[in-house]
Amino acid sequence: FVETLKGLKKAEWQADTLCAGWNVEDLAAHLIVRERGSMTARAGIVMPFLHHKHDAAIVKMKQIGHKKLIEKLEQPPAWVKRLPFNVIEFYVHNEDLLRGKLGQSRVVSDELEAALSGFVPQVARFAFRRVSGGFRLVIHDESSGETHERSIGKQVAASPELEISGRAGELILLFMGHGKHAKVRVAGSDEAKRLYRLADVGV
Repeated sequence: FVETLKGLKKAEWQADTLCAGWNVEDLAAHLIVRERGSMTARAGIVMPFLHHKHDAAIVKMKQIGHKKLIEKLEQPPAWVKRLPFNVIEFYVHNEDLLRGKLGQSRVVSDELEAALSGFVPQVARFAFRRVSGGFRLVIHDESSGETHERSIGKQVAASPELEISGRAGELILLFMGHGKHAKVRVAGSDEAKRLYRLADVGV
């Protein structure tokens, strides 16, 4: 994420990201607020009645300038390094930058793909919790070569089956709510694909 920021021209910091309403500068400031902000500002990430606290903290953080934003991100608090899930947090936000108006792409390292593979079944469990109906989900992780199966929604006799295939990073993007930008393949029965299209997929 930091290396991406270091490679940007000044004007590119104003480019829109995949996070609706946020440009690159907003997203960088958000991550610092998430790591170092006040309790109310951090709580505002997930609690609607405190959103204004989080938004105000982002505006204030942006005032320190791009160089200092990068410096803070380069030296995160110890707890950030201790939480494995932050691998997903930074991977997804880095793709938010690249796949937004910057229109850039990169080759994800095998090391990162392997790390992300470990989260695929866990994240999938929460990504489909708002499905209406039910189907059998089969996930083909092409990074690890593993296949994961689970029941989604209310199961009935002969529930339809849906198969989703892709690299671990792309599966994670899908499961984190970026389905429109994830490079995955979806196959299965017409009914399963219909339910999938209607589902609000995302953690």
